[in-house]
Amino acid sequence: MSSVRVGTPAVTAAKWRHGRPTDRRCIQRTATMTGTEIPEASAPDHFDEYELVLLWNARDRPELSAEVADRLQAQHLGHLEAMRVAGYLLVAGPVIEQPDLRLRGICIYRTGSIERARELASADPAVRAGQLEIETMEWLTRPDALRVGQ
Repeated sequence: MSSVRVGTPAVTAAKWRHGRPTDRRCIQRTATMTGTEIPEASAPDHFDEYELVLLWNARDRPELSAEVADRLQAQHLGHLEAMRVAGYLLVAGPVIEQPDLRLRGICIYRTGSIERARELASADPAVRAGQLEIETMEWLTRPDALRVGQ
């Protein structure tokens, strides 16, 4: 299981805070706005590290016949299953009621590097056929926050 410690060259506090204000004034202001007491928690001293892959409809996707589209969808699902069986893909699925209808699905990989996750996701037949585009990013969670298959 890979994890990342805050303050190491791999992850700094700025990287996981994304520039959001974390001072007590912000928390107090939020509590005043909601009229409730907001619980506090301290940040963990390390994080589990995953690779998040967003699947988007390609902007210039070629038109496909229904037969070709059905086969490509089956190959796409087969690719995801092969990634899961190989131990790279933890969970994947489509999204619904998303504000941007181009967003089609989310995959959470655990490969050890964003480059490897990008390589594996790029091998998806739907990506290779120009039907989907991928966006990859690092995703950090508290240790053991994501327990898949248990």
